[in-house]
Amino acid sequence: MAEDGIRHLRVLIANEKRERLEVLAQVVAGLGHEVIAREIYVKEVGAVTARERPDVALVGLGLHSEHALELISEIVREASCPVIALLSATQHNGHKLVDVAQAIVDSHLLLLPSLAPPATPPERPA
Repeated sequence: MAEDGIRHLRVLIANEKRERLEVLAQVVAGLGHEVIAREIYVKEVGAVTARERPDVALVGLGLHSEHALELISEIVREASCPVIALLSATQHNGHKLVDVAQAIVDSHLLLLPSLAPPATPPERPA
């Protein structure tokens, strides 16, 4: 617990895109938490999770939700920390969202809108 009475968390972040990891890391650090690991690769996230034992993991659901779900599976296998799946506001394409949401519910995870701004702003209808 920090001097200000707020518990600062050790956070693992995972996403398939390196540039999104950087943005998310800045947001997490800006909130006063410590980013202990950044991962892109499924084959590495399990070992990092086991070694670092994060307080929480944030996983971005990018264009390939299967990749994100594999990252989540590895994190859950190696640690008992909560996993929060982040969904970009631009990713509301019906059937994919339903599939991802069902997999998250089946895994007892929490789905939240992304903390980071989208890489490109969504287009507004004319």
